[in-house]
Amino acid sequence: MPVIIMMYCPRCRTRYKDPTDVCRYCEIPLVEQLPPRTLTDYRQETAGDDNEEYSFDVPDEEREGPADLAALREAAEGQKERVRLLNRYLLLRALWFAAWLTAGFLAAYFITPDDAGEEMKLLIHAAFLAAGLILANLVLKMRARRDLPDTDDTGM
Repeated sequence: MPVIIMMYCPRCRTRYKDPTDVCRYCEIPLVEQLPPRTLTDYRQETAGDDNEEYSFDVPDEEREGPADLAALREAAEGQKERVRLLNRYLLLRALWFAAWLTAGFLAAYFITPDDAGEEMKLLIHAAFLAAGLILANLVLKMRARRDLPDTDDTGM
């Protein structure tokens, strides 16, 4: 059985099983055993290189939007308000449909005869639940049409 020798990169500490002599990332020779890390190593890793070139551009004020801190805060507050309103809208829609489903279930419960079989009870409940969802959707559509402003195609 062949012996697999593990090789390590002394800089990035990547482990290699395949037979290679150079690190793919750092392009330096590999070693068989990693040297122990010191406090200086950790400080150098976290400090970064001051001469390093960064790949991002400083945003252009005209192109990227306002750099004024007050304008940025106002835009962030506007986004928070939109998210809050959307969450409220979704919660109200869920409650709306839950109320109609409950109404459909209760109607089916009171209309279903006691001597009906389990299959018939299930069918009646499913039909009333579906009818409740359909009615809820129709009411929402009618309310949306009523809330739309009237448009005149004649242009007057």
